Amino acid sequence: TLGGGLRFVVDRVLAGRTIRRAVEEWRPEVIHANGIRAGLLIPGAICRSIPVCLHDRDLRVPQWAVRRMTRRARCVVAISECVAAKWASTTVDVRVIPNGLDLDAWNRAADAPLSNAVKGAPVLILVADLMPWKRHTVFLDALAETRRRAPDASGLVVGRCRDEAGQGYLAALRQHAAALGLADAVRFVTDAASVAPWIAAADILVSVADQEPFGRTVVEALALGKPVVAVDACGPGEVLAGCPAATLTGPMAHDVAAGIGCWLDPQQRRQADRAARDWAERYRLDLLAEAMAETFSHLIETDA
Repeated sequence: TLGGGLRFVVDRVLAGRTIRRAVEEWRPEVIHANGIRAGLLIPGAICRSIPVCLHDRDLRVPQWAVRRMTRRARCVVAISECVAAKWASTTVDVRVIPNGLDLDAWNRAADAPLSNAVKGAPVLILVADLMPWKRHTVFLDALAETRRRAPDASGLVVGRCRDEAGQGYLAALRQHAAALGLADAVRFVTDAASVAPWIAAADILVSVADQEPFGRTVVEALALGKPVVAVDACGPGEVLAGCPAATLTGPMAHDVAAGIGCWLDPQQRRQADRAARDWAERYRLDLLAEAMAETFSHLIETDA
């Protein structure tokens, strides 16, 4: 297996050939690079001759990559203000355009919801790939604290195991849940074809990561009428600011548990349904498409 640096060198050679052939065949007026790695794979000569729009979705990026892309990209589209912040000291044109969601398709995907095990008992869900920075242990700790107030509360952890490290992390999470007395109160789902039915089956979505660039799952939950409890940081803090169907909290488990406590009443959750769906409308896919089309048009006009 190639190391990260060597893998990038090989990818750049192979991708460079493919990109050159595509440019020769299609003669694009703008190149959209979906991510900084994608932007770095574009041959420098092409970047100088065709305006590149970099779609930045990452918080944690080496400064050398930012500096290099400043010389390569004519425009940066950041998915949130916190992502855009890394470009503040550069001269590149930066636009903040949030991610978009196909709300019709999303609601169709949730049409076959799973039934809750106990009617009326709150089901909390965390949707996040199995990586430590997603802070699953904070969710488990908050669930354990919530159960002191609502003993029937249960949890769903839905996320992919990407590799062997993910499998080890999952085993550690199971052990942590057992130590908290949650062995029978939390379910780990790593093979979901779609997370939509799982969110539809839950009552409250919880987001505990404090380094989330955007937080797509919080919008997905709102689109299904679910209240959201999230750590007030980075992307979710921006998306949910002022949302009447959400509670933003501090980063600790007791903070998150207090936020969950705001939504334990079933009537409050039902009343939040309309407000949640209305808030999700701010992140429709067509709004993203319109903003991106305007960005591409601007690049073409200024390059003429």
